[in-house]
Amino acid sequence: MRPANFQLNQNHPLAQGLVFAGLGAMPGSSLYRDSSLYGRDGTLSGAYAWSANAVTFAGGKVSYAADTISKLLNGASQCSISATITPTAISSNHILSTYIESTNNGIILATVNTDEIGIYARSTYGDSLQSKITTSSPMSLNNTHCITAVIDYANDYMSLYVNGDVAVEGSVTFIETAYTMGAASYADCIGNRYDDARDFIGDIKDVLIHNRALSLPEIQLQASGDPMLSGLILPLGDLGVVPNIYNLEGVR
Repeated sequence: MRPANFQLNQNHPLAQGLVFAGLGAMPGSSLYRDSSLYGRDGTLSGAYAWSANAVTFAGGKVSYAADTISKLLNGASQCSISATITPTAISSNHILSTYIESTNNGIILATVNTDEIGIYARSTYGDSLQSKITTSSPMSLNNTHCITAVIDYANDYMSLYVNGDVAVEGSVTFIETAYTMGAASYADCIGNRYDDARDFIGDIKDVLIHNRALSLPEIQLQASGDPMLSGLILPLGDLGVVPNIYNLEGVR
């Protein structure tokens, strides 16, 4: 069980290049806290509930002002998006979505059709067709899966990992060699799309966004369990770490 007060271990490998970290539950609050050094907090709305460090979505979402999350990735030649999910129903619904300019998505991590996970990405508004890869193996309902997408704009490549193992990877075509944003019109979201048309049903927790490509050992470390077990977050007062202090109310 995660403590009510914790510190993010800035010496941990998974803290390097970490630009967003949704790690803590806050029962009774409508704020979804970002425990990274950037502190980009979102607002929960619609049907949701807090449950053991996760948000249980049933039509709700976490929303941010347009391009809030996208700004954290702007200029990155590689990035990684991770989340631990427990779906209770699967259709074409969003786990996380960012918008790069106007109505064009930058990145969408989503459940696809009835049994798959997909990553959709474009590097810039000029990418008229978004690149995508999807898994071919079923996602079992009511079971927990750690999903990690690695997007390499510089080398036109994407990889999707499920529980620390590569599920699908392949070459794609990006126009730019980095995430290149303009003026986004729609809100970046977790658990749904800006217009509530792609609602994820189930639990989402431990959403991590890095402005670099995670290595396979790092992906496997993340998939090994709770961040408390991997050492990314530690109880308040542990020695040997840079003292960046957080609690579930967002105090830093």
